[in-house]
Amino acid sequence: MLNNQNSKDETLDYKADYDLIDKHWAKMRTALPEKDQLLFNQFFSLTAPGSTVLDIGCGSGNPIAKQMSKKGFNIHGVDRSAQLLKQAQRNIPNANFKQAEIEEFDVQRFSNNHTLGGIVCWDVLFHIPRIQQAKAIEKMAKSMKVNTPIILSSGGSETDIPPFRDLMFGVEFFYDAFPIPELIHLCESFGLTLITKSMVNVPDGKRDKGRVGLIFTKHPS
Repeated sequence: MLNNQNSKDETLDYKADYDLIDKHWAKMRTALPEKDQLLFNQFFSLTAPGSTVLDIGCGSGNPIAKQMSKKGFNIHGVDRSAQLLKQAQRNIPNANFKQAEIEEFDVQRFSNNHTLGGIVCWDVLFHIPRIQQAKAIEKMAKSMKVNTPIILSSGGSETDIPPFRDLMFGVEFFYDAFPIPELIHLCESFGLTLITKSMVNVPDGKRDKGRVGLIFTKHPS
């Protein structure tokens, strides 16, 4: 998660337009970094074999949805980028993909129509404001059954950093994140139990603000 000190009004026009960088993104996003992969290996082990996994912010489907498909999970991906979804359907023809905004996607309705075995929300939340992140996490948590796992990533700061914008492949993107302790507390308030916390990308004290990876499961009411 990268910082640009020349931030402006961060409450407007925050939508990340991956359609503008879809080819660059697909070329770069071919494999997970080692620490990400270790966390996903644990998530796979917690997810019932052959179950349906909802991948929110699936992008091109590579590498995460592709890995899950190869492991026999039934993949349903959601993303706002039409161009990345076209790539995802080519990359994983047997998966199901839907174009939708993370803030608007009805996770509860989806879970009512499918036996949801797990949720992925990786490198997605920090592109929307915190208030929207909280609403999205609450919806996901309410849709989960007991012991269902969810894996998500967020900004890697223990302290509060204001929203900012930065460039990726020459296109401006919005970033925002709860401090890690606050994010964990928020998830726990929605009935989730923390299983693993991993600093998948350690902040460098300068431009790179880092990323944290988290696995939760739904605990009994």
